[in-house]
Amino acid sequence: MLPLAGWFAASVSGAPPAYDRIEAGDLAWARGDRPSARSAWHDAAKSPHPATVAMAEARLLQVSGNPGLAIHGPRMEAALARCPASLPWCALARHDARFFQSRLLSGPLPEQLVPSTDPDLVAAHAVRATWSNDTPRAVPTWTIGIGPYGASGLGFGAALQLRHPDLWLKGGHLSLQAGATTSSDHILAATIDTPGTLGVHAEVNQQQLQLESPRTSVWQAHTITLGPRATVGRQQGWLGGTGWADRVGEQRTRALGLSGRGAHPLSQTLRLGWSLTSMWGDLRLQSASVDLARDPGPRGLALHGVVTATSAEDTPAWRQPGWGGGTVLRHGRFLQYQAPVLSAGIAEWRQPLSRAWSSVVFVESAHTSELVAGVGTGVRLSLPPRPSANLRVDAAWGGPVSGPGALGISVGWGEAF
Repeated sequence: MLPLAGWFAASVSGAPPAYDRIEAGDLAWARGDRPSARSAWHDAAKSPHPATVAMAEARLLQVSGNPGLAIHGPRMEAALARCPASLPWCALARHDARFFQSRLLSGPLPEQLVPSTDPDLVAAHAVRATWSNDTPRAVPTWTIGIGPYGASGLGFGAALQLRHPDLWLKGGHLSLQAGATTSSDHILAATIDTPGTLGVHAEVNQQQLQLESPRTSVWQAHTITLGPRATVGRQQGWLGGTGWADRVGEQRTRALGLSGRGAHPLSQTLRLGWSLTSMWGDLRLQSASVDLARDPGPRGLALHGVVTATSAEDTPAWRQPGWGGGTVLRHGRFLQYQAPVLSAGIAEWRQPLSRAWSSVVFVESAHTSELVAGVGTGVRLSLPPRPSANLRVDAAWGGPVSGPGALGISVGWGEAF
């Protein structure tokens, strides 16, 4: 620590020690260089001045996942406790702490800063005057935890999830999942997209399913996919070799082929997506899907249209595209609807209830082997650190327009589309 006289002088005249590392980190973050930003903030967190420490720890909440809330949060509060609110730089540190808490933890917005004549503080105040809920730019950080898992027709249970949407702080993606339900279904899955304009997409999946159908069977499905991935501007996609190895009792089937997926933003709210699968071996399947989605954000009318065409020979139900129970359609049971051509349209109204809670109501219609329709509602919980983890629970009732309806319940992470 600085001697008392030196610490007080640094508090009332000029920027505190290592504040330049705060500024360097903020500039690096603004230009998208998150590794340099994190390094600068770690340097600033070693400052002898509690105001600099508090500012650094507040910023490190953005890059440390939800475990970081239990590390950098207490360090930030401890630094603020040693920083008298009457000192201008300590007041600035409190403003920063409340700002990042508001954005990441659903806390209250900070109060307006009191104007200062100190040249360094005037410049710092000017920077913060440009901040809003989106500036400096929010980038989702990683999360790990246990959440609900399942859908009607699958049973319900829990899954351990690790979701990293900014791998190595360079825009890569990592997802790990291990879950099980009361119906003896389970899943072990890993997906990675390396960062950069050109990279690698890889998936490994092992799943056991006992589907509710007239001929109930336990399927053990193994999938592996590996191939190149490309990002050009806002367009991104991958195409890779895929292998399937399934087991039903003593019967085993294997297939090799290609699969791919891509996303093409057409505007700030409109996205066009595609996927394809072509497999040969003990079974044959060719499938292609195109979807168009309007995402208004947390409030407004969301729209989703999907068309899927499939040609399948001797292919088990689990391997064929199917909708229902949370997959495209949220009414009915999991994979209830399967047909050579599936088309659907969904409209959903999203309404925030608080900074953490929101609700949705939706209607859905589709043509499978017949015309079906449904209506439903759901809730969303935004978990810290925002906007990384959002839990959804949906319930919908529907079925063939000429027949009886069925209830579908599904849970998961993120929006339904």
